[in-house]
Amino acid sequence: MVCTMGSGQQDVRVSINTDDEFYVTASGPRIRLQRRNIGNRVPLILINGIGAAIEMWQPLVDELDERELISLDLPGCGLSPTPLIPARLQRIAALVTEVMDALDLERADILGYSFGGVVAMELAHRFPDRVHRLILASTVPGAPAAVPHPAVFALMLSPLRYYHRRAAELIIPLIAGGRTAYDRRQMRAGLHDRLKRPPPVRGYAYQLLAMSAFTSWPWLHRIPHRTLIVHGRDDPVSPALNGRLLTATMPNARLLMVAGGGHLLLLDEPGRVAPAIVEFLESARPPTVQDEVCGRRARSSIRRSTTQQRRKERDNCRD
Repeated sequence: MVCTMGSGQQDVRVSINTDDEFYVTASGPRIRLQRRNIGNRVPLILINGIGAAIEMWQPLVDELDERELISLDLPGCGLSPTPLIPARLQRIAALVTEVMDALDLERADILGYSFGGVVAMELAHRFPDRVHRLILASTVPGAPAAVPHPAVFALMLSPLRYYHRRAAELIIPLIAGGRTAYDRRQMRAGLHDRLKRPPPVRGYAYQLLAMSAFTSWPWLHRIPHRTLIVHGRDDPVSPALNGRLLTATMPNARLLMVAGGGHLLLLDEPGRVAPAIVEFLESARPPTVQDEVCGRRARSSIRRSTTQQRRKERDNCRD
């Protein structure tokens, strides 16, 4: 079935797993999507970690309320084809906005996990009017930042854990930490979805390349959106200091630091973080970019007025 959605974009619906899965053709490759509970509250777009496919979101999705959820396979992941040439993070962020255009979404809440958190930051920076609230989970601000142990870093360079069950059983506990590291049953329960849609080697390499050049420090302090930082205290891939750095730098961020949580916190212990995510999304209307501009102007005006008043009082005292 083929239908036209949004501003001229073409959406190709296919019968791959469930009726709510389909493809959107933006200006580049086709992007595989899953959309649930259409029209129920502000949509939440889920942007996954490196090499991961839509299926891996299921543990968290099961814990969230009945709001509209949109997850996507980034180019070179899951069933989205790998582009011929590597895409920079700016292009990946723009691709998310093109998907939103195809779905007739002016704005959405964004949850980015690990590599997806980097994409989410780039999206909020370059397209601030497309983002309501921002959730950054187990991610990094880019160089310079707290780095993992060299052995963990080396294991992350290969997608081998997506291809071989035995390799996954050995590697994932080392890079995930948290519950996955000590609960073998929980770790094995997540392997089915991980091994079901392994990323092409070239697609995985392209994401590594995009990540290698990323830094948010020149503009991170200017992201105005209300932001929830979710981080595990025992994350081997992104040490906990990164969550604290993000929270300290972003003007409207608050931190949920989970004791004993690892890099797969959203997936191996979703029940510990889902209530805080839902509470954050259900909180008062987030400030729009225009609100922030008006707020800055108002605060500036108040400061000028207060300064003038203090000067007048000092002059009166001299008299």
